[in-house]
Amino acid sequence: MKTIIRGKNIELTEGIEAKINKKLANLDKYFIMGEDVEAKVLIRVYPIGQKIEVTIPTEYVLLRAEVVDEDLYNAIDLVV
Repeated sequence: MKTIIRGKNIELTEGIEAKINKKLANLDKYFIMGEDVEAKVLIRVYPIGQKIEVTIPTEYVLLRAEVVDEDLYNAIDLVV
């Protein structure tokens, strides 16, 4: 799965990107072999917490999830 990660009001570190890629890699088993799947991840920082949005368009369905949490790493776990 190819992952495109963008951040608003946050500087993306290697640790954040590695955590996202590791968690999203667990979803590979649900897709057809050879299917080119691209996950788009957007992280936004608000005064009340961090919001992570994940969008995965496939041939048959659009998968989308978003979570707001005070801890970014916890939000990454919950969005998957």
